[in-house]
Amino acid sequence: MIINGKEVEVIVTENKRYYGYKLRFKMPNILYVEMGKNSLSLEEILAKHKRFINNRLNYEKKEASNVIHYLGKEYKINVIESLFDNLIFNGDEINIYSKKLDKIHIKKIIYDMYERTLRDIVLKYDSKVKRDFKINFDVTYKYSIVKTYFGECYPKRRLIILNKSLSKYDLIYILSVIYHEYAHFYYSNHQKGFYKLLDSLFPDYQNIQKNLRKIKYLDLY
Repeated sequence: MIINGKEVEVIVTENKRYYGYKLRFKMPNILYVEMGKNSLSLEEILAKHKRFINNRLNYEKKEASNVIHYLGKEYKINVIESLFDNLIFNGDEINIYSKKLDKIHIKKIIYDMYERTLRDIVLKYDSKVKRDFKINFDVTYKYSIVKTYFGECYPKRRLIILNKSLSKYDLIYILSVIYHEYAHFYYSNHQKGFYKLLDSLFPDYQNIQKNLRKIKYLDLY
């Protein structure tokens, strides 16, 4: 099937155990449609979710353009085989010098940079955050690559985990996540007092977080 000028294989299955339908892309150009009881027709489903399908197809097109984001700015990346690993910014491009040309190694170079950036931000701002929250104990930070959250706090362990990909975003968003995790030292859940505390310490917090969730970077890494 041709969708927006791109050939997409649409695989339809039936599942009469539930009502409705499900859509998912298994691969860049394979769309699975699982249809249940009283489901719409295939044509109606595709028309109803045209925006979702177009976004996924555009996502693959964007990936091929070799870009990543760093502190809210988009950079084209140029991978250069080298005897050493390094990154050099050159205007709106990043030259990545890599001993290996496989994607796993290149991703490691990029995410090592992301982690160094977060460490520098924590070093610069953590004392202020502690003062704002009136916290006088040490907090340990760890950095990880995850898909499900920007940050996580373990109050009893006095531990905050930050997603390395946070370095893709503007500083204001990074700080909002750090403040969010610190608020968990007072509130374990996202209750009314949790957001009231954040609003008092981080102006316009909820709008900033709302805007952060809207950002969808379609980076190669």
